[in-house]
Amino acid sequence: MSMIREALNQLVCCVVRQAHHERNQSLAVRHESFDYAQESPVEGLVQRCSDRPLKRSPDGCGVRQLPAGQRGLSMIELLVFIVVVGIAVTGVLQVYSSTSRTSVDPMVRKQALAVAESLLDEVLSKPYTYCDPDDANVYDDTVTSSAGCAIPEVMGPETGETRYSNTTPFDNVNDYDGFFMDASTTGINDLTGTPIPGLVAYTALVSVQDTEPLHTISAAALPNAEVLFVTVTVTGPGNHSITLSGYRTRYAPTL
Repeated sequence: MSMIREALNQLVCCVVRQAHHERNQSLAVRHESFDYAQESPVEGLVQRCSDRPLKRSPDGCGVRQLPAGQRGLSMIELLVFIVVVGIAVTGVLQVYSSTSRTSVDPMVRKQALAVAESLLDEVLSKPYTYCDPDDANVYDDTVTSSAGCAIPEVMGPETGETRYSNTTPFDNVNDYDGFFMDASTTGINDLTGTPIPGLVAYTALVSVQDTEPLHTISAAALPNAEVLFVTVTVTGPGNHSITLSGYRTRYAPTL
């Protein structure tokens, strides 16, 4: 709105200057008597007024008119111009303001995308085994299902396991199901639980679930229990979210 007021003030000043200029021109108009053919006493030349419009006043004096290209704008024309420009500028600024409010800050989007990519890579890099890595049978190649495990791997973390623990950390893809970071954890943290500067206002949520077999592999070759679908959602300031997802297959029972 300040830009509109400034533009209108400049236009008003222009109108005042134009009116002042027209007044000065009207005072400078020469009033003199003319004959359509009058010989100059000095140069012996004939002055003809047919090349410039001449308007006769009641007292017989000629008032020399300015050419059309030098007459400028009338007060009414300038006022109409001010109104039209003011309406146009107001509309443009309203559209610009609305677009600015609803657009996503590029920096927020980049930060959220970086956090989501990092967290998704972290989850997918974990083992996807039948047995919990704390089970002695986890690396037994003869185990082909959770029935052969003393501690079968289940969805969600086992008791006492956290992402930030040095002794009992998340050690399987399933452990990340339901994991989140928000204001209660001081935003986004690294693997040691230390808040990352500049990411306090961001939140992250991880979802891990069994899914249908991949569309390129038959259900018989890869049943549901062999595929996990991991989704990471990161939300930044202004409630702008980024969601990334990926598949984790059980390509080796002990990995």
